[in-house]
Parts: sequence; C-alpha cells; structure tokens
Amino acid sequence: MFRYAQINEEGIVVSDSYLSGEVIAKNMIAIAEDFDLNNKKYVDGKWVECTPEPIAQVLTEQEKTALETALNIEYLVCLADMEG
Repeated sequence: MFRYAQINEEGIVVSDSYLSGEVIAKNMIAIAEDFDLNNKKYVDGKWVECTPEPIAQVLTEQEKTALETALNIEYLVCLADMEG
C-alpha cells in the first residue's frame, strides 16, 4: 500500500490517498503511513505548519430552494405526526 498527499498549486493538501501502486506526479507527495497531514502545507519540498483559511459556503439559488423545500417538508411531516 502506498500513501500519498495530493496537493494543489499552493501546496495545500486536497486528498489523502492510499493506493495499490506507486505514483509519480508533481502533485502527489509520498508520505509515511503515520504522518499527520493536519495543518500542513508542502513548500519547496518540505512540510511546514500552516493555519488553514476558513472556506466560505456559498449556496446557489437552486441549492437554497432545495434546502427550503426540504425544511418545509420536514415541518409538514412533524405537524402531521403531532396531529396523528
């Protein structure tokens, strides 16, 4: 089993992968089985500590509508349960 950290252009880990074979790719960094990727960034061939920036969640109008619909359905189900 081979373990790799997949990084983006800024060196930030986007995936922790366990693969059946060796991979040679610029964005795939081989790491030890017990290596902790939390709060790490790959810079100039070395792992350095970093504080991740929070990711803002922006919903599309379609996602907002779907969420509102799901909440309304849940509300109606709760009302029906209370009456029944």
